[in-house]
Amino acid sequence: MSVNSLKKALIRKKNDLRHFFNKLRYDYQATTEKPVISRMKHVVIHRLDGKIGDAVCYAPFIRELKKAAPESRITVLVTANIQPVYEAVKEIDELKILPKKPSAKEIDSGAPLLMRM
Repeated sequence: MSVNSLKKALIRKKNDLRHFFNKLRYDYQATTEKPVISRMKHVVIHRLDGKIGDAVCYAPFIRELKKAAPESRITVLVTANIQPVYEAVKEIDELKILPKKPSAKEIDSGAPLLMRM
């Protein structure tokens, strides 16, 4: 095995571990009751892995979400490279800019409501 392929394998394993621990930390048990969108008070959209095309596709979703729940506060967690796209969506109340691979502490500071669920 070459050094380069070993390095790639280690990076893949590191990403797999990070993904596993983030799922443990942030994924919650599904409930059988359906969410009532009009009663949502704060929506946090996590798009750190998104590209510009993803951001363009999310814009209509965010607009419709705000129409369905006009009293809700919408926060989007993004990286700096797609920030300008989301700034054009006036329905977003807050943009939190995080690094491309944020630590758990950085995610928690960007979305403290996730920890209260």
